[in-house]
Amino acid sequence: MMQTLRELPIRIRPLEGETEISYLHRLANANALSEANLWSHLRGTDPSLPFKPTAGKAPYLLEAVGGLEDGWFLRSRTRNLLPRRCPHANWKFNTCTVCCRPPAEQPACRRCAHGGDAVVQHRAGPICTKHRQWRYNELDVNIAAVPEYVRAELALRKHLTTRGIGLETGELQLASHLLRDWAKDAGLPSLTERRTALTGTGTPEDPADFFWIFPEAVRVTEVLTDPLFLAYLLDDRWTRAHQAEYLTSVIAIVVDSQSPAHSLPAADTIIHHVNEAIRAAHGMVGTRRTSRACTMRRALVAAARTHRACLLRHLDSKNVRPNPPPPRSSPAPRTRDFAAAEHLPDLPR
Repeated sequence: MMQTLRELPIRIRPLEGETEISYLHRLANANALSEANLWSHLRGTDPSLPFKPTAGKAPYLLEAVGGLEDGWFLRSRTRNLLPRRCPHANWKFNTCTVCCRPPAEQPACRRCAHGGDAVVQHRAGPICTKHRQWRYNELDVNIAAVPEYVRAELALRKHLTTRGIGLETGELQLASHLLRDWAKDAGLPSLTERRTALTGTGTPEDPADFFWIFPEAVRVTEVLTDPLFLAYLLDDRWTRAHQAEYLTSVIAIVVDSQSPAHSLPAADTIIHHVNEAIRAAHGMVGTRRTSRACTMRRALVAAARTHRACLLRHLDSKNVRPNPPPPRSSPAPRTRDFAAAEHLPDLPR
């Protein structure tokens, strides 16, 4: 018979998007318990739970001992799902509880966690806007003296997350790769030197590391994932060389570089990936070897995954023409094979 759990003497409030195992650890520390002892106490109530602490399997028990409202963790997880295109909304961006997943785990601000270590999965970036603290990639840096970081964080939360963009979905990595390519010749070394002086952090080995170019990476991502810009960039009137040139000009404008324009090998690679993915999408639509008609929206989502071209997830399916025309190809994969699949960066770091 299942016993009724009583609240622990000391209650703590979970952080927004905090994982169950992180809350279990902090709740145990607050009540001078070990994580194993608290989990054994929960298992005494429900012996079907595994011996190893797996708080995600018993959020209702955590809510009981922590004095939280019923369903707190479920509501928090639902609030922080990243939108994505899925068949339940005709392949438009939506927050589907079946297909969508929470963002990747990341450490929370220590000051928000009252000096402890907490892990969260929320629709936000690497910066705590309350305490002006960067907490990501094993860095813990105060960025109060660099206001463009906070502006970039707010842009990520307000605009990019509504497009299904998170820290690990590939778009920011794509922008960082372009900026790293640009930094080899001009533009970013002086920027990193200025930020080194403002943050008091040592000069990085890689001048285009994610921390040092975060504001620029967010601005580049905003432009590259805008449907109107993508429709113009990928218009079949332009050659691939012109498309790569337009992509390079975006970097020059964002970085505000005074150096002459130069070609970016990464831009050529990205344009090649995207155009091949568009050709594959048209081939999926044109083939007849399928039991169900494949719409262009569905084909673009499928090609974005199979060809590692994350920009296609943000392209409007209207007036999308391949350049050059595609051959017939195999049908699109089954919906269940890619609708809820992990996003992969186009160009891994």
